[in-house]
Amino acid sequence: MKIVIMGSGAAAMSAYRTLIHQKEDENEIIIVSPEERLFYSRVLLPNYIAGKIERDDLFFKGIDINRKDVKVIYHKVERIFDREGYLELDNKEKVYYDKLIISTGSKAKNIECKNNHLEGVYNLRSIIDADQIRDRAFQSDECIVVGGGLVSLKAAWCLEALGKKVTILVNSNKVLSAIGDNTVSDIVIDKFNKAGVLILKNTGVSEFIGESSLEGALLDNGAKIKCNLAVVGKGVTPNIDFVQGTDIKKDEGILSDIYLKSSVDNIYVAGDVAESQNMYNDEETLITLWPDAVNQGRIAALNIMGNKVQYTGNIPVNSVTFFGTSIITLGDVKDKEREGYTSFTEYKRDHDNPVFRKIVMKDGCIVGAVLVGEINYSGMIYWDIRRKLKVNNPQEYLTLRGLEEIYIHRNTNCENF
Repeated sequence: MKIVIMGSGAAAMSAYRTLIHQKEDENEIIIVSPEERLFYSRVLLPNYIAGKIERDDLFFKGIDINRKDVKVIYHKVERIFDREGYLELDNKEKVYYDKLIISTGSKAKNIECKNNHLEGVYNLRSIIDADQIRDRAFQSDECIVVGGGLVSLKAAWCLEALGKKVTILVNSNKVLSAIGDNTVSDIVIDKFNKAGVLILKNTGVSEFIGESSLEGALLDNGAKIKCNLAVVGKGVTPNIDFVQGTDIKKDEGILSDIYLKSSVDNIYVAGDVAESQNMYNDEETLITLWPDAVNQGRIAALNIMGNKVQYTGNIPVNSVTFFGTSIITLGDVKDKEREGYTSFTEYKRDHDNPVFRKIVMKDGCIVGAVLVGEINYSGMIYWDIRRKLKVNNPQEYLTLRGLEEIYIHRNTNCENF
């Protein structure tokens, strides 16, 4: 059997490792990726740019691809011919398969403005992007970051760590809008401002200025700003352009069943491209998390080998630290007023060490949480969300003392839990 893995991230790595351990002698594994090297951690790219780790530290260790039954093809897939059972590459080569795992991850969304192609304007998604940003940063004094999400803030953090003057431009009136809470935005903005990073809200870019290389940016309010480097973080989208014209059903990502099988019997999905059921509201969604990608890659590979392993879903988790303040988000943390949802918050207004907690409830269960400053017991809350535990007094989760009492009570009455 010929098994093809598309991709080079965490899901592809996990699928490959699983197949090697499960593999029968007559099987052949082919990995197809446009990357220059396989299997590295994207979440550590800002640390590499900032000089906190070396380039080689990005790559997963102990993975042997130099085997006679393994072939690696360093090309981009242009299209899947699912009825015929082959991939068409950007060099027009055809790669045939019996079973296929699509684990191509996400790609950065481009900014829609004039001269977005200039040298010095980059996304931060791949190791090539990180190399370019790092090299350019050594030649630049003034940098801008476009966007207020996690990727943008991490980019600004690593550029500040290199001693650069950094300005963040955010179209909306807050940062981390996916979290949705104004208090969290205010805390983060205050931390960045104190570190010397300027954040301009309600401000976007109309045009990048320069002939062939970036020299500045024209803002949508008419002002001009000098910069030699721009990092654009306008979000990501699943990398699934190649499924156009196929029988593979998609929405935001590729739709899959509980075995991570697509609508085509011999094609499975894993990682950022997989749209599957989450654990807190039983809706199909994208969960773009490193641990979940690893789990999905393993399950897809096991099922390709004839096992019947179900993917039980997961909840979104994000964890980051900016200038000494840690932030963790768990599950559904949207701040909109929605029918059936209730939010409870607590904020300790210490400018040096602010503490914020938010609990989102639905049908008597915690479905989401945001912790800032003090992130103790986040693991306990995570499992409460996963278990769909009924909670009578959500206010207990808003203070450190309350969380400690919950933990102590459970560990002294574990036979009743």
